[in-house]
Amino acid sequence: MNSQHLVGAFIAGTLVLTLFGFFLAIYLIIQKSKQNRFALEKQKIKFDYVNQILRTELEVSENTMNQISQEIHDNVGQVLFLAEMNTSVLATVVRDEKATLLLADTGKLVRQAMSDLRSISHSLSSEQVKQTGLVEALKASLSQVQKAKEIKCLFQVSGDHLDISPERELIIFRIAQEAISNILKHAEASAIDLLLEYKTGCLLMTLKDNGKGFEMAEGDKKKGIGFINMQQRTKVLNGTLKIESAPGDGCKLTLLVNA
Repeated sequence: MNSQHLVGAFIAGTLVLTLFGFFLAIYLIIQKSKQNRFALEKQKIKFDYVNQILRTELEVSENTMNQISQEIHDNVGQVLFLAEMNTSVLATVVRDEKATLLLADTGKLVRQAMSDLRSISHSLSSEQVKQTGLVEALKASLSQVQKAKEIKCLFQVSGDHLDISPERELIIFRIAQEAISNILKHAEASAIDLLLEYKTGCLLMTLKDNGKGFEMAEGDKKKGIGFINMQQRTKVLNGTLKIESAPGDGCKLTLLVNA
């Protein structure tokens, strides 16, 4: 009997310990789940806060560019228009041949300045991009580069167009604009290739040049405002940005954005 009692007590104790261990494991799993959920919520709050700051900065930047665009259109453009009219009037009354030629050249320069400023005004205006859409805005931007800088620009679009909001398309356009600006300033390139690939649920933008390139390690040390702006805009899009380059091998920028 004593032996049976001991066996029963041992079995009962084992069951109690097993149940205790089971419930302890369940408790620890629940606590860990709560901790993970809390950490995720905290991370989300932090992400939303940073994202809101970035969006605010971009909104301020866009408002500034829109104001500059309006100023160029309304004021600077008007002054140049009056200057061009004055040169035309003077050309009709001046009899000196050299002065006439000089006025004609001045008129051409003023008209060229007006055309260039008009292009700049359109590229700065967010409304222009929102009205025409990403594809047409990029096409126009590259066309301006090709005319002004005599750089061969190739623009290709593949896949079925995705429904991306005008605000997100504007941010993608600004990233491309910044990259093209960097090429014009630093790359000494003679060709730019831009490819938009609409895939299932995402958009892939690839921008390449045949310029002098740079060491990636050196590029990391010399990240300027332009590169930082591209990174910030990519964060707002919740996308990924990759830059590849090597001396003498140009530069390749890849932007992936989910629709």
